[in-house]
Amino acid sequence: MALVGTWRVLWLDGDKEEHLDLEPFDSVMWPIGCYRWFRYLGEGKGRLLTIIGGPDPGKVCRVCSKTPPRPGSGATRVERSRS
Repeated sequence: MALVGTWRVLWLDGDKEEHLDLEPFDSVMWPIGCYRWFRYLGEGKGRLLTIIGGPDPGKVCRVCSKTPPRPGSGATRVERSRS
């Protein structure tokens, strides 16, 4: 669910990349195993609420977070250069 700003949600449908833009308080759901990713389209900082469920939610990749991942959580931290 987009909480602050406009977010683009992208996913693969076979080999084709699809997308949908979310405004604040819009929400969307996918079936388990669907590859998807999110991109903030606004200026400044945005906020996105994600809920990952199921018996095996898989690995989560956190990008540019100031909070380090909890040990054993399966999350990773990826640093990006700001240009």
